[in-house]
Amino acid sequence: MTSITRHISLDATDYELADLRAVVDIDRDLPNHDGRWANESWFVVANLDADDDRLGFQVHVLLMDLPGAGAVVSVNAVVVNETADWSESFEYAYPLDAIEIRSDRFSISTPELTITGDRDRYTLRLEGNEVKLHITGEASAPPVLMNGQGQTLFIDVDQYEYAFPAMTTTGSITRQDATIKVTGISWLDRQWGDLPDFFKASSAHGESFDSMNWLWSNVQLDNGTNIALGQVRDIRNPSSSSASPPSTPPERISCSTARSRSRPPTTGPARPPDGAIRPAASSAHPRLRPS
Repeated sequence: MTSITRHISLDATDYELADLRAVVDIDRDLPNHDGRWANESWFVVANLDADDDRLGFQVHVLLMDLPGAGAVVSVNAVVVNETADWSESFEYAYPLDAIEIRSDRFSISTPELTITGDRDRYTLRLEGNEVKLHITGEASAPPVLMNGQGQTLFIDVDQYEYAFPAMTTTGSITRQDATIKVTGISWLDRQWGDLPDFFKASSAHGESFDSMNWLWSNVQLDNGTNIALGQVRDIRNPSSSSASPPSTPPERISCSTARSRSRPPTTGPARPPDGAIRPAASSAHPRLRPS
């Protein structure tokens, strides 16, 4: 039997690249952690078809426990019909004790939204002012673990994240009393962790968080490859007394990637789930040991 070992050379030193190990529990980490972390997030993104129409939606539940503000839950959603050229969006905010986010199972319930499920299936019901969603998704691919481990860096703190990609999705969308049946794929994402220090400091002093932004994309290819891409940018101005930002403000970028494959391509064998990391700065890195 031939043993294949991966190596990398850094500064003329040869290292063996050890296998990544998951730091998340797919089942136990799907529900709420019941106050252990300051940031808890669940969202569903879908790409759907209905006859000749192309539709999509995103539903995001974000729980943040901020100093001076307490635990607040944001529920935001956007529904788009690309073919008919319409979109609807809305957002609601609640104190945590006004809704139910369970810690013993994956179950979220607000006046407008209900999401329940597990690693195999979810059910989502949304009753917005202008649009209603009744959606079911069933797992069809291995989970995607950010950076291959389920861990990434959010500016200066660790975050944990994984997702169920390319879920077989069915249901209905109702708008203006017209209901259409939809089919397609969806992506259920789970993230949690601490908040960056400047989030906490800004909240305590009633300041905004406009010095930070992020980009995120979920790529789900026809050959069964699913890729998550994320980038967080911190562009704070170090001089708080300055009325305008410097021409080249300091910037820290945290990048993360992950991928999985749900079925083989048209040629060649299927590959098992794997992960890759391409961070500018991250504590979730492949472990190296000298050969």
